[in-house]
Amino acid sequence: MRIIHSYILIILFFSYQLNSQCSIKSVELLNQFDIDTFSQNHPLCDSLIDLFVGDDVLSLEPLIQLKHVDNLYIWNTNKLKNLAGLDSLRSIGDELYIRSNDSLSSIASLHMVEELTNLKVENNINLRNFNGLQNIEELVNCIILSNPLIENLEGLGGLSFCRSLSLAGNISLIGLNPDIELNTIFLNQNRIIKSINTMSNFADLSQVRSLVILQTESFSLDGIDKMDSLLSLNLNFVINPDIESFADLQRPINNISIELCQNLQNLDALRNKEIKTIYLRDLQNLTDVSGLNNLDANSYVSLINLPMLEDISIFNESDSAGFRIEGNEKLSKCAMTAICNGLYADDNSVDISDNADGCNGNEEVKNQCLTSTQNIENQLLLYPNPVVDDLAIKSEVAYDSYEIYSIQGKIVSVGYIFNNKIPFSNLSSNLYILKLKKEESFDFMKVIKL
Repeated sequence: MRIIHSYILIILFFSYQLNSQCSIKSVELLNQFDIDTFSQNHPLCDSLIDLFVGDDVLSLEPLIQLKHVDNLYIWNTNKLKNLAGLDSLRSIGDELYIRSNDSLSSIASLHMVEELTNLKVENNINLRNFNGLQNIEELVNCIILSNPLIENLEGLGGLSFCRSLSLAGNISLIGLNPDIELNTIFLNQNRIIKSINTMSNFADLSQVRSLVILQTESFSLDGIDKMDSLLSLNLNFVINPDIESFADLQRPINNISIELCQNLQNLDALRNKEIKTIYLRDLQNLTDVSGLNNLDANSYVSLINLPMLEDISIFNESDSAGFRIEGNEKLSKCAMTAICNGLYADDNSVDISDNADGCNGNEEVKNQCLTSTQNIENQLLLYPNPVVDDLAIKSEVAYDSYEIYSIQGKIVSVGYIFNNKIPFSNLSSNLYILKLKKEESFDFMKVIKL
């Protein structure tokens, strides 16, 4: 009898365990009937992986049993005014995405949520604030796009860390914890935040590594010296960019990208700065790039569609760098020292195309890099050329060393210059490129060895 009783208990136990499990992991609730019958159909479900709410939903009150979801999507509801019914929700493991809910004015019912990884709030025309999210302390991504009545970040004051903050529209940083740690800031179509200093009044910028400013009338880099960790700066479609304060930055930066900034005329603020990569595109009034005077072999410069640019002689002051030079209709002289060195390094570090005649492609510029046997500017004369044994040099410049390249760009001989002569006797008959060096200056010449 005891054995039978034990079997009954075991059967009841496993039956209870089976019935106590939630039979679904992801659910779409696209009308009010789906919402109203959720607790009846899934009475034991208090945790879900994905919950999609949308379309013809009026109220979420029947969802009061839910305590956790990994991903909560509330999309395209026209009649949902608030999130009452989600009051028991304690955590959202990954993403909360609230998009295009025309009547939604409050998310205060999320006040019990303490865990959230990614927040995206987009195109909710009546939503006024983020009250309800005050218990969230850390976010990986916080993306706020095109919510016309949201003017600040009130409701997010509990945040102490946000890896990436993206704001589109006229939103100020009022409401943020002033000690919040931010790594990336992305501002799009924002006419309220007009300078880095404006941001620094409401947030700690010392840990910001990337700053992106997009589609605004004006923006000033005033206050950039407060960004102790800045590695990347992107200005895109800023009509009147004020970059003068970049001169205040006292440390290297990895990347600068400036595109479609109509009234930018020069890069003087970048003079003497260590920059690894600089990308300049569609700058209608840029005429002067002489601020790029501190390039090295690790630098890469892109000059694309700069219709007023004619002079890049500043690159004669650099030993080498990588270049992409494309679509500059007035640029006809590209045979500068850093560019020539890159072309003859044969490592694909230079790409030149579609500029004015003389700078239309790599081969055309290579030909410009080479003089024949005479350089008029330095009164340089090589003889005899063609040469059999020693090549003599006559010049106003006292060159101290040389490099000899094959026509394929491979170094075949290097050395110091003694008695104004360079030995060619050990080289086979061919056409060579001779590079004459004097401190930071260089000259290239064609030499034929018989």
